[in-house]
Amino acid sequence: MLVGCGGGGGQNAASSSSSSSSSSSSSSSSSSSSGGTNTSAPVITSQPQAITGVDLSGKFTLSVVASGGDLSYQWMRDGVSLGSAATGESYTVDPMMAESAGAYTVSVANSRGSVTSNNAVVRLATPSPYAGFRPGDVVWNLPLDTNPLQPTVPSGVTWQHPGPGGKDCVQIVSPVMDRTKSYGVSFPVDMALLRGAQIVLSCAVKAKDVTQPLDTFNGVKVMLSGESVSVGSIRRNYGNIYGTFDWQRFTYTTSIPDDATGGFVMLGFQGCGGTAWIADVSITIVMPSSHAPAIDPNAPPIPRAHTPMRGVTDPSAIRVKDFPDLGTWKVNLVRWMIQSAQDMSKMSIAEYDAWIDAELLKLDQALVLARANGQKLVVDLHSPPGGRDDDGNMRMLFDESIGNQFVRVWEKIATRYKGNVAIYAYGIINEPVQTGFVPEGLPDWLELQVKAARVVRHIDPDTLISIASDEFDSPKHYPWMPRLDIPGLIYEVHMYRPHSFTHQGIYATWGTVDGDPVVTYPGTLDGTATGAPLDKDYLRNWLQPLRNFQLANRVQIYVGEFSAARWTPGAAQYLKDLTDIFEEYGWDWSYHAFRESQIWSLENENLPYDQKVSKLATAPTDRFKVLQYWFNQNVSPYP
Repeated sequence: MLVGCGGGGGQNAASSSSSSSSSSSSSSSSSSSSGGTNTSAPVITSQPQAITGVDLSGKFTLSVVASGGDLSYQWMRDGVSLGSAATGESYTVDPMMAESAGAYTVSVANSRGSVTSNNAVVRLATPSPYAGFRPGDVVWNLPLDTNPLQPTVPSGVTWQHPGPGGKDCVQIVSPVMDRTKSYGVSFPVDMALLRGAQIVLSCAVKAKDVTQPLDTFNGVKVMLSGESVSVGSIRRNYGNIYGTFDWQRFTYTTSIPDDATGGFVMLGFQGCGGTAWIADVSITIVMPSSHAPAIDPNAPPIPRAHTPMRGVTDPSAIRVKDFPDLGTWKVNLVRWMIQSAQDMSKMSIAEYDAWIDAELLKLDQALVLARANGQKLVVDLHSPPGGRDDDGNMRMLFDESIGNQFVRVWEKIATRYKGNVAIYAYGIINEPVQTGFVPEGLPDWLELQVKAARVVRHIDPDTLISIASDEFDSPKHYPWMPRLDIPGLIYEVHMYRPHSFTHQGIYATWGTVDGDPVVTYPGTLDGTATGAPLDKDYLRNWLQPLRNFQLANRVQIYVGEFSAARWTPGAAQYLKDLTDIFEEYGWDWSYHAFRESQIWSLENENLPYDQKVSKLATAPTDRFKVLQYWFNQNVSPYP
């Protein structure tokens, strides 16, 4: 749910909308006038108010009230003047577009001075894709500002208000140091609220002379318990908490079965004894249940709604030979990666806008070349505004102005290319990453995609839109992906698993004592004789969450990237097993990458190993032959 800022957002949204005029981006012309002798410096007596949910094609009005006499007004959005159409006490936008979202201010001036209003943030309405809770929602906590304990609690369990360090807490003193028993107090939790969700159980603990437990899953206990027919007893806790230490925070992330019942949180000791203080106990949603429909084993195969698409990724470089060469390969799909080697986190909004405008000129050319050579493009915004932080997080998820710019970029792209038959799909986000929770009121990695996708669909009703999963497009997040209610969606995945195979020799020297081990496919995950098996079953199991999502929701899947470094032993067999799975499941795909890097190139010899230098092959490589088999089955995507 979007939360307004600037005061009174939700309440004022309704009143502002009801009083707006029908003129497009207009302002009223009324202003105070008084004799010069009565003029004083302007003072704002009523600030413009935030509006937290305006529908596309809707309208809104912002207003300001000021004193001082002989006043002039200039409205601004994100610090940029809105010009001569925005010079009154009120400002109306009709119709609402993606670019209309932002932080509005108004400068009020007269001969005695000027004053600028507070920000009034206007947000585009975006229905939540989540069925119930959203990531970051606290669904249970233990209030400790009043005594939570029943009169019958065991001796040694007390409520402290305040406790050590001024923190309200439960103190537990175990009367015995018995490593075979548990001791503590429990509080009820409704597990039905948590079914199918990923959650974080968190707490603060202070300990004194707590003995070390025999088992690492014991110690000071803050444990969520329940029952499940499918998995049996549910016992979830951070283990091996013991010793003497001041307040520390502990978190434990887990998944709750769909059939969980009962439920309680136990505070105390198990397999140890001593004194502990426990506070700030809560359960927070990481990913809510999507309540996916059951898979119908008798359902007919999912039909492809279009010609099977098989191709490659391309680094958005215009080279004269590329598209004709891909035409001779019979490639019918190119994922056009709009990307830059520049650090996007250091680009201003204006600099990014100039960069994307230049990239779209290249895309104009690419679409003509693709059409002429029998290919369609996935328009992949590979380098979004704001870039990433040091942990890989997309900065646009944590900064509203960057997120708004991202949506505006997609509005620009959809407007420019609506109806262009050379576009197969719009790829909204490449490999989203969000560790932790976004600030209150901002859309998360999925909600921001939905926001952009709704804007695109409003402009272009026909072109497919690709939605990505969290953690670099991982299939393991699909159990929590809801089926979105936007027409014409496909769901994307990237496949570089296991990294011990696909990326060996890229980040460390290959096959050396201190470098990456030699991992062969098929073989084992770590390259040793006793390692876990690495084979087609491993690949199938890794992709299974996405396959289940496809079958339950009967949707189309697109593998946006998959690959293995050219020198990896068994790379051709790896690519064969993967593409066999993709084809069995009816998934479209694009190999990474075409003429981007010699590491992945199908046109370069497999060996010798070198991260920077390699030889062009004089005959088709075994890796190329695997993909050529499928390319030869392609037909033109054009009528």
